[in-house]
Amino acid sequence: MTEKNDLTWDRRRFLQVAGATAGIGLLAGCSSPTDQEFIADEVVLPEESQDDLGFTTVAERTERREISRTIGGQEVTATLESAIAAYTEADTEFNSGGETEQTESGDDMSGETFTGGQLTVGVLSTPAAKVAGQSLNPLASLGLSELLTSSQVEKAIGSTGAGEGGSVDWRRGPEQLSTVEGTLLDQDVTVETHAGIVEAETPKATYLHMARVVNDSSIVIAVGIQGFDAEDSSKPFLGSDGYMTEAELADAQSTVVDVDAALVVN
Repeated sequence: MTEKNDLTWDRRRFLQVAGATAGIGLLAGCSSPTDQEFIADEVVLPEESQDDLGFTTVAERTERREISRTIGGQEVTATLESAIAAYTEADTEFNSGGETEQTESGDDMSGETFTGGQLTVGVLSTPAAKVAGQSLNPLASLGLSELLTSSQVEKAIGSTGAGEGGSVDWRRGPEQLSTVEGTLLDQDVTVETHAGIVEAETPKATYLHMARVVNDSSIVIAVGIQGFDAEDSSKPFLGSDGYMTEAELADAQSTVVDVDAALVVN
């Protein structure tokens, strides 16, 4: 019995040591594992598709941030460069002056207001940032509902005009309402619809239709967003006595699915 336990212990120790050695070996191939840089694909809605779908570009930006994680017993620090874009229905008026706004490395969008249910789609493309086969980016593994309260996704949502000053403060929710099937960058995806009340000078009942794909280079998250003034923040999110009817929600989901399918890597 002792011999069997010893063999089991030796096998476990061998696997642990082998795994750690493999991770260090993979890191050894990096010229500087503590100073990596990753740049995400730029994902856009082409002008032709904007014309066909009735959307226009209202914001474009890049953002750089530093992230650290321990892999194979070694601390890895990396700089991630993400791309954010926002497209809104062409008849929507924003406070940004009407032209596409291009900003760099973390500047807030100036389109701060959206009301009346206009549909806007925000797209976040952030590096997968894989080292030794593991992603440094937590957005690869978080559930979609968790992403809604992630600071990085919040910036993409804020770029559409939801919230105030580029931040999103949830007074109620968000909660999942339904799902539909679609495609994003030629991958089949499930688009999840969530709704909540966002704190603002006038609170907004906010609906988010979210999908994500992960490939070797990037994590791409597309979010269709609608907002309605919600002076009464206790109303149901769906139904004849709610902020949206089921038919209105289905129409919005269909439009978001069409926009998601038209997104391409630039």
